[in-house]
Amino acid sequence: MLLRHLELLVPSPAELGGMAAVLAIAVLLIGLGAWTGGPKRRSEGDLLCGWSIVILVFTACGPLGVRNFTAVAAVLAGIALVASVLAWRRDGALTGVASVKIAIIAAPFIAIAAAMIPTQWDEFTHWLPNARFLLQFDSFPRADLPENPAVMESYPYAIPLIMFFASRIVGFMATNASAVFSVLLVLSFGLLTARIAIATATGVAGREGPTSASLETVRLGWAACALGALAVTILNPTYVTRLVFSSYADAPTSVAVGFTAVLLWLMTNALADNNDDEARALAWQAGLTATAMVGLKQANLVFLIGFAITLGILVVFDPAIRRGPVLRLALRIFILPLAVYLLWKMHVNLHIKAGEFNFRPYSEWFIREIPEILSRMALIASKKGGYFSIMTIATIVGVLSLWRPRGGFGRLAIISGSMFLSYNAFLFITYVAAFGDDEALRAASYWRYNTHLGGVCLIFATVALATFWHRRLSGRMPRWVPALLVVLAIALPVGAAKKLRFDSHPRYLHAWSVGKSLAEKLGKQDRLLLVDPESDGQYLVIMRYLLQMTTGLEGELTGWSRPSAPSIAKRVMANDITHVWLYDATPMIREALGMQIEPGRSWLLERRANRLEPVASWPNPSGPSRESR
Repeated sequence: MLLRHLELLVPSPAELGGMAAVLAIAVLLIGLGAWTGGPKRRSEGDLLCGWSIVILVFTACGPLGVRNFTAVAAVLAGIALVASVLAWRRDGALTGVASVKIAIIAAPFIAIAAAMIPTQWDEFTHWLPNARFLLQFDSFPRADLPENPAVMESYPYAIPLIMFFASRIVGFMATNASAVFSVLLVLSFGLLTARIAIATATGVAGREGPTSASLETVRLGWAACALGALAVTILNPTYVTRLVFSSYADAPTSVAVGFTAVLLWLMTNALADNNDDEARALAWQAGLTATAMVGLKQANLVFLIGFAITLGILVVFDPAIRRGPVLRLALRIFILPLAVYLLWKMHVNLHIKAGEFNFRPYSEWFIREIPEILSRMALIASKKGGYFSIMTIATIVGVLSLWRPRGGFGRLAIISGSMFLSYNAFLFITYVAAFGDDEALRAASYWRYNTHLGGVCLIFATVALATFWHRRLSGRMPRWVPALLVVLAIALPVGAAKKLRFDSHPRYLHAWSVGKSLAEKLGKQDRLLLVDPESDGQYLVIMRYLLQMTTGLEGELTGWSRPSAPSIAKRVMANDITHVWLYDATPMIREALGMQIEPGRSWLLERRANRLEPVASWPNPSGPSRESR
């Protein structure tokens, strides 16, 4: 039992290769971000800033017609290497010792991410297919290239680019690259969170809030790094394992939005302290983190608009913030993210047929359903009390701070509350005006979308608790607490490995194993129908991804279509079907096919002389259904 548990923490040799490739990429991105950000940057954001430069360059390659992405990546790697050397010579180090400490402490967490196999629906419908398209054609989708099988090929390619880089290094599709990279991003935000917490709790920040200079005086030991790792995982009210350990854009978006919010907060604190030089450096770095933010998803433009509104509110209501400097800094903040958005929009309009997620005509808006939509949003919010309570408090404090400024804490509350209100207003509008009826009326993914503000929520909660500690509990920490923090940060992912490794579910493993086997047995000339009437298709989506490049797929039958024995019989005997794969030989399946095949196994059937005959089978993890026993 112990050995099986430890196996969950140990990546395979191929997975170790993917992890090593991502770590090498991260070092280069940190060097690029360190040099680009300048000497007065927040070093915790170097990884994100380096990534933003890569996103900008590759996004420009789309409308410019650049085809050889491998060559572009090689040139950027060389530039990043030179930038790393220059940053090292300028600063005396490429990154802080704290980055190494938190990586060591979080090593089990990183190992779990490396050992993960993709399992989530959207990973197989667009994130992984988009990465595979980059590998196959060395280019973004274009009108003169074969069609990308991804459902959302018009999504920006910031995350698929990481998989593309890692896969080029190891020589095969590194499906774990994005999960490992997401963990590194999350940990980088954990360092920033820990530094701000200590600066506030020890009084270094002062009434006007921390500045980059004051944060630089904070030294992060092992306990502080452990606190940072815990803060962004177990103590984070918006931490969701299935989002962090995946190819989804949600966790990177949360980090990018969080970094941008903190950098703008520090910038306004510097302006209040009449430190214009520091404010300029922070504005530039905020522009870089916002570039990554917008480069992740087109819809993330709403966060950029939200930050512009928030800065306007601060200029109007905070007497310590001067209008002139903010207007001059706006160019540094907004020009690069807007450029990335417009460049990608240009490429989509020129070359991608699938289009984008758009608003419906006004006549089709769900105006009458607004009460139902709001009720559903409120119900979901009531089940996620930690996050929504914190953001509600931030909003209330922010509103009060408009009339009675509260220094740095008040500014943070205004930023947090403004972003919370503007983003949720946007989500409400999309449910009314953009989503289909099923998704709109159930407020689909409302909680998941709100995790995008998880970084903002975490920083506000951290500063609030640290302020309380400084005022009420300063100097009362027992000596054993630092050691406990380190032990917990290391031990918790080890102890919770089985829970964290949700991908180890037998049906996921079965789908991967059988999908690879079918890909070897069948070719493009074959026409395969997948049949699993008792599931919603969440496992078949894995098999579809594995078969897309090698096999002719004719569709699937799942529980969504409510199949019956007659409908199954009609579909499997269609002339366009050469092979049928069955997850299980249930009574309904046997009735439909008129065959007595063993239940509790998955079967591949081949059409021969106008009849289906079994040619291969695999034990399935469910065993025979109850009706079959």
